[in-house]
Amino acid sequence: MQIAAPTREDVDAYVDIRRELEQLSGAINGEFGDFDWTPVRYIHRSIPRATLAALFREAMLSRHSLRDGMNLVAKEYVAAQDTDDPGVLILSRFAGAAEDLEGSV
Repeated sequence: MQIAAPTREDVDAYVDIRRELEQLSGAINGEFGDFDWTPVRYIHRSIPRATLAALFREAMLSRHSLRDGMNLVAKEYVAAQDTDDPGVLILSRFAGAAEDLEGSV
């Protein structure tokens, strides 16, 4: 699942990326999808915070470059966890958030 909240809609590069993501996800779904299964769920709209938190609690996979800045997605994942049954965060030691999230794997 890819949730892409609208941002910088007036920047040509972002418009191009959106167009490419929509075309690729449509092609993948057309080739590999079935009546009861959709391989890629691409959502381009804002999602209520409570819904996002629930999705973060269920599962999280965030792909980033080997070295990146402060990865706020990792922190959002941690913040959304149920304290009685928390998930596991696997984080590259090169990610900026690794300095703050010392308990991550």
